[in-house]
Amino acid sequence: MLLNWLWHQGEQLSRLKEAPQESEVSLPLPKCESSPTRTSVILSILSPSNPRTLGDISDALKEADLQTPRVSLLELLDLLVQQEQVIRDWGETGCRVYFLNKKPPA
Repeated sequence: MLLNWLWHQGEQLSRLKEAPQESEVSLPLPKCESSPTRTSVILSILSPSNPRTLGDISDALKEADLQTPRVSLLELLDLLVQQEQVIRDWGETGCRVYFLNKKPPA
């Protein structure tokens, strides 16, 4: 979400460089309203004690009327890592993911 906003701001800044210098363009700040964000919707239904599928998360995003309700595994994993709910363990055979409330197997 933040990356999309930053990307959008970068596009507006590049247009500023091309625009005549007399015109003034204001950049909108991210909205801090009560409307849900993708992150808040996903986190509201995620819980290690109450596992959900990607379909459940996508349905919740559709109900919240947010754009692009599809959720990828990478987006979900990145979000959980940012929220410090999981850790990634890169080993020789690939990546393992552990919820922080559970001990990884020995």
